[in-house]
Amino acid sequence: MAYFYQTWTFQELIERVHQVSCITHTHLRSQMACGIYISITVQLLAALKPKAAYLQGLENIQSLYYSSEYALEKPHFDRVFSDEIARISIEEINSGAYVIDTLKASLWCLLNSSSYAQAVLTSVNLGGIRILLRGNWWFSGNSLRCGKYSYRMAGANCPQIRHYTLSKSSG
Repeated sequence: MAYFYQTWTFQELIERVHQVSCITHTHLRSQMACGIYISITVQLLAALKPKAAYLQGLENIQSLYYSSEYALEKPHFDRVFSDEIARISIEEINSGAYVIDTLKASLWCLLNSSSYAQAVLTSVNLGGIRILLRGNWWFSGNSLRCGKYSYRMAGANCPQIRHYTLSKSSG
């Protein structure tokens, strides 16, 4: 959806992101997490460095999440909006399925990595996190999945592993 930033206004983009989020997660908190994620992604697509994209993305989305409709949800995003994500220790990063934890973990990986590959490796090593890649690719545990295909990664839960051996299996 982030690629539509050149077609739609920012507000239209975020409204559409919220609509798509509602397909599986209708809670306003989930919609906001998706909006924050896309806002930052748009800045990355505009060629900003990760830290600058993070700060600009947050600044852009703040104006939309200023209304009273979001007031009860904003405290859940305090750490995200406070610019302290990058300074949190790895032990404080939860990588479960909760939307706030996933957003914080993905931002932490982005801000504490020097490349896309390193960010993906870091996120896999957090364990249990699903990180959306491109299209329908995603990580879950030690598998990389796309549609009906699953790719097992040898050593995926071992932080010192730099490269993975992928083996294709259907299912």
